[in-house]
Amino acid sequence: MSNKIIRAALESRLKTWAQAQSPPIPIAYQNVAFTPPNQARYLRAFLLPAETRSDLPGVSRNYSGIFQVSICLPDGAGSGAAETILADLEALFPVALTIESAGTKIFITRPVSASPAMNEPGLFVLPASIRYRADK
Repeated sequence: MSNKIIRAALESRLKTWAQAQSPPIPIAYQNVAFTPPNQARYLRAFLLPAETRSDLPGVSRNYSGIFQVSICLPDGAGSGAAETILADLEALFPVALTIESAGTKIFITRPVSASPAMNEPGLFVLPASIRYRADK
């Protein structure tokens, strides 16, 4: 198990949901070329792993961290659309959700939580944190 498996599983779930939206919501992934759509909504997805832990003999591993999804919308349109997407993410990644991938079980450990919104040139950005844990 590794952060690579965890990232792929969480990103896959997000991508499936985003592609089912009308219109589909593009996603910018870490270290992948992306051109933001002009005056349209999109998401930014980041895996922010915490320290990997182990038992004393070094046999088991515990991975945890945050899957950060930033909701990006054109500036000046209010926060309602971002809050709607945030609610959708809460439903997509509920507490106690178990995602299985490549023999790994990934657990969502806390409710999706928003951080303070940020303004960037031309954008309103609402970060959403999805905390996870995976054991080996």
